[in-house]
Amino acid sequence: MSRTLTLEDCLNHPLGEVGGKAKHLASAISFGMRVPRGIVIPSASVAVGITDELVDAILEATQEWRDASLAVRSSGIAEDGGEHSFAGQFATVLNVRGRDALAEALRACRDSASSAQVKAYGHAGAQPIAIIVQRQVNALCAGVAFSANPVTGARAEVVINAVAGLGDKLVSGEATPEALVVNDGKVDHKTNGKAILSDAQAKEIGAAVRQLEAHFSAPQDVEWAIDVTGLHILQSRPITALPPEPIHIALDIPPGTWTRNDHHTTLSPMAFGLFCADYDAAQTEAMRKYAMPVKTIQSRMIGGHLYTQFAMEGGDQKGTPPNWVMWLVARLLPMMRRMTKQAEGIFRDKPHHAEMRAWEEKWKPYFQEHNARFDPDSLSALDDDELLAGYHALVAHLKLGLRVHAETMGNWIAICEFGLFCQDHLGWDIATTLRAMGGWSKATTAVHDELTALCRAHFNTAEAKAAVAVMTHDPKAAIATKPPFRSALDAWKHANRLRIQHYDLHNPTLGETPGLVERQLRDILSGIAEGRPDRSEAVDAEREELHAGARKKLAGTPLLVELEQLATWAKRAYSYRDENGFHTIATVFGILRLHLLEMGRRMRGLGEPRHLFYLKPEELEPAFRGELPDMNARIQRRLGEEQWAKFNRGPRVYGPPEAPMPPTDPLPPPLRKLFRLFDWMIKAEMTAPSETDRVEGTLIGQPASAGSYTGTARVIAGPQDFHRVRPGDVLVCRITSGEWSMVFGRVGALVTDEGGMLSHPAIIAREFGIPAVVNTDSATLRIADGGTVTVDGGNGMVRIHP
Repeated sequence: MSRTLTLEDCLNHPLGEVGGKAKHLASAISFGMRVPRGIVIPSASVAVGITDELVDAILEATQEWRDASLAVRSSGIAEDGGEHSFAGQFATVLNVRGRDALAEALRACRDSASSAQVKAYGHAGAQPIAIIVQRQVNALCAGVAFSANPVTGARAEVVINAVAGLGDKLVSGEATPEALVVNDGKVDHKTNGKAILSDAQAKEIGAAVRQLEAHFSAPQDVEWAIDVTGLHILQSRPITALPPEPIHIALDIPPGTWTRNDHHTTLSPMAFGLFCADYDAAQTEAMRKYAMPVKTIQSRMIGGHLYTQFAMEGGDQKGTPPNWVMWLVARLLPMMRRMTKQAEGIFRDKPHHAEMRAWEEKWKPYFQEHNARFDPDSLSALDDDELLAGYHALVAHLKLGLRVHAETMGNWIAICEFGLFCQDHLGWDIATTLRAMGGWSKATTAVHDELTALCRAHFNTAEAKAAVAVMTHDPKAAIATKPPFRSALDAWKHANRLRIQHYDLHNPTLGETPGLVERQLRDILSGIAEGRPDRSEAVDAEREELHAGARKKLAGTPLLVELEQLATWAKRAYSYRDENGFHTIATVFGILRLHLLEMGRRMRGLGEPRHLFYLKPEELEPAFRGELPDMNARIQRRLGEEQWAKFNRGPRVYGPPEAPMPPTDPLPPPLRKLFRLFDWMIKAEMTAPSETDRVEGTLIGQPASAGSYTGTARVIAGPQDFHRVRPGDVLVCRITSGEWSMVFGRVGALVTDEGGMLSHPAIIAREFGIPAVVNTDSATLRIADGGTVTVDGGNGMVRIHP
């Protein structure tokens, strides 16, 4: 074989000789694309070595380019494929001049094929590689263009990023690109500031990438450059992991008031069907048990998002009645007399205390035992009928779990009794009261705390430093050197392997994401090596200081005894919901996920096992038996609708606004106290920020955990993005669950779209002692991933830095 080939020649040579990049460029040349002239060193020649003879052959082949700078690019054999692009994994060297620089650039490209970066991409050994040497374009501007929107999946949009000069500044992050979208012949400049491309240039790039898309029969990711002679194509490869094309969802809004429910995120059709109807009924029953005037609770998917309606008894009443009407209603209306009697029983018999005892003594052991019976490794041994029967048994198990979880409604009573006491007798606001409960929700931080305890038991400071150094290159090596630690860690992983990271079947279990545990271990060991105190120590110290001040203020009065009693039950209640949810829902959903994935693997014609989650529960059995018509058409439509919903979030409320709470003064004392507790909870959990407080460059939300922090924003959609979070990042997301403590040990602050001061994200942030602002409504839409923000958790403000 010749030592070098022209780019055009590569069209007639196997992929294994010239690599994906060269093969695609040769194909682009064949139908008229302007590609800079170049030669290719086949993989066999590269494997022999970068010899003087090879460098001489290249210089001879490029001598007609005279003194032009060269661009030396790797062309991996597996590069630019439909499944793996290897984008940014192999070396490219620009501005190469002279023999020595050429030899050095060739070696850099060759060596990049066996780099740790390529191995981390998922390939253990060195990758075969060819090398392209091209005449470098003296670019006025350069960049990348996508023939479909790689974020939203919209096929009609060409997305262009452009920088002045060479495109390496874009890849390295040195320059902020101009962003443009070309759609149906129209150019939309998405970024402010000096324009780099004219509309005519953007349209020309758009037309070129459309031609490349048609030629390669797949959406393309294209590198381009423009010099004084015009547009050049530097690379074209398939867009990997392109989202489904969005499909518009027609709004069908039922009558009444519907409030967006992001506490459980957007649910897949399977999860919605398994979760919502039964949980709505169980919640309705639980609220009525606690004298709440709830007629029904209903959930609907509206525009692809979960909305909930609380239909109240007497909800047709318009406006807030005057006090004298409320006095009569409370004493004459049968419903109100029933509620008053119920309220008397709540404060006399304390059923919420009984529910917490029942959880600890009955239901927690029950779910621990039954969940532990599930062995994911045994699924493959079941025949189809056994697998289907197992699914039905798991659905019944989930229904029971949802009912038991709904009974945690009573934990609000204990928390709010403590909160209202602190308000009335200590003068504390809600934020202070919540700080006085800091460190009580041990179930919320259990994952982090247990791993931290394991590490501290087996590593001293010196050992932790050595382990961190080793884990940078081989995360498993540090674990292997300590057999007792490895055994303890294996036992912990086994106990937590079914833990799902959020209440939807989309999200992987901990057993499916071992790398997440390794990253957590490295962060914990880094803290031990650097002697960093555990954040929980400061949280505990602040709580104890507040309680000491309260005891001093109430010393010698009967109120001190009442405070201690209320604090005891509030402490149990504060952790009760998350602990309950882990066993009754999160683990059961993890089991269901693994069971359904096994069913999906056996189904003929199903694109991916996970696509089973886009069927409704009533469709599952006929689909599994091959009897569901148009199964894949239904799934593809729902995938597209989900993608559309991601970028088209509905308002907080559809329908008329909810009526304000009526005056409580005229109510009988038991009902008045209950409604005051309910009002305290609403203010802590559901109060939305005022629209009038919003200013340019600032997000207003609810203060959830005090403190100020400036850092890099990491906008994540869910647990699938945990690997992107780096130590010190500001975590920006829609909502969290108690299972997210796996990532909270490494972040500097938290910002969420949803939630209140008693929501999961707020509680977790306080337990970890990090600043947090929740309920901003639009943080994930307004904050750029990788941008800089300042989080003021005490005042509920987030500053977005330019």
